[in-house]
Amino acid sequence: MKKTKSFFLKLFISIASVPIFWGLESGFSLRNGDELLKSVIFASSLFIVMTERYKKFVLWISIILNFLMVILYLFWQINLSNLFGSIGFGMLLIFILSFIPDLMKRGFVEK
Repeated sequence: MKKTKSFFLKLFISIASVPIFWGLESGFSLRNGDELLKSVIFASSLFIVMTERYKKFVLWISIILNFLMVILYLFWQINLSNLFGSIGFGMLLIFILSFIPDLMKRGFVEK
């Protein structure tokens, strides 16, 4: 029972974070579908990181996306490079920030 409560709480937090990510990304204006797509990807990454089962998966995907950003930039695909780079960097930031609660428990970061 407790496991399903925790699962639904994490799912609710990740769904509720979509408007927050969308607001941070675009300022609540929909110019094209990229901002909304990025927000959904960031919320999915947040859910994966919170469940901690496939946490390394988020890291590897972000590294691959950042590598693709460099490759696409070298081939003058600036729009795709920007898209992959911002998604990769955002996922990497979510991954890094997921370690703050563990660091607070151990006493390395003060409240």
